[in-house]
Amino acid sequence: FDVELNENGAFEYIKNSVKIDELARKHGYFILISTLKNKDSKEVLSLYRRKDKVEKNFDNLKNYLDFKRLRTHKDSTTEGKLFVGFISLIIKSYMEYKLKDYFTKNNSSTEKIFRELKKIKIVTVNNGQHLMAPLTSKQKKILNEFNIVEDEIMSYINSI
Repeated sequence: FDVELNENGAFEYIKNSVKIDELARKHGYFILISTLKNKDSKEVLSLYRRKDKVEKNFDNLKNYLDFKRLRTHKDSTTEGKLFVGFISLIIKSYMEYKLKDYFTKNNSSTEKIFRELKKIKIVTVNNGQHLMAPLTSKQKKILNEFNIVEDEIMSYINSI
């Protein structure tokens, strides 16, 4: 729209169809400007996407994994907490990579997956024996994406 102030002090606007059409043609496109003269457009786009992945991972670290404030008083504690956060981020990224197809097929998200996996219950009875509640079909599907079967979980639990 073209906006002007008329002689009465009121705003007037007129639809600018040419500008609207021009913007509509660019809908769904973006422009990436780079100072890297020795890189072609595909290389620049690849670098941009890698940078975007790194930024999203830092966002995950701060928000999803709750590392906004470290709340530590010793350097060794800070290093330890950052190390655990980094490993957590690697595991989360790997899980999202492995579950990419599952997300699409099952209209799911990382949060839904973790919520479902948290429901897996293992109890230890007085004699030290471990018992696991039966897995739901959804839990089995998720674990299948990592090539994990129910028996392997119990074998691992009994080995510790």
